Amino acid sequence: MPSNIVAENNVQQQPDNNPDWSGLSTQVTAAVASSLATPASLGSSPDELRAALDQAVVEGLGLALQTAAERWADDVVGAGRYERNAASVGFRSGARDHVFHFSAGPVSISVPKPRKGPSSRTGCRS
Repeated sequence: MPSNIVAENNVQQQPDNNPDWSGLSTQVTAAVASSLATPASLGSSPDELRAALDQAVVEGLGLALQTAAERWADDVVGAGRYERNAASVGFRSGARDHVFHFSAGPVSISVPKPRKGPSSRTGCRS
């Protein structure tokens, strides 16, 4: 299992304000397919197949949870990652690691820490 899952924010906003999850769906499908594509993952024993399926589920869950965390931070801050605009109501202040435990295995993601108010760099000149 990758210890640090990186998910691109492939969830686009549609004109009717409903998110389009097709980008995330493609990423999750690719992760699952790559986990099951190796001959070793489809071994002869049921235990080996179960382990391969668990790994694919863990990778898919990791991508989905990381993307959801990024979307949540974008909504709270009012701007995307590394984005500055007049409509933003806060800023990102790093991230913390969080582990979710599922029966298929642990999923580790990096949860952004959004902060309300102006960035400490706003209006400061040295």
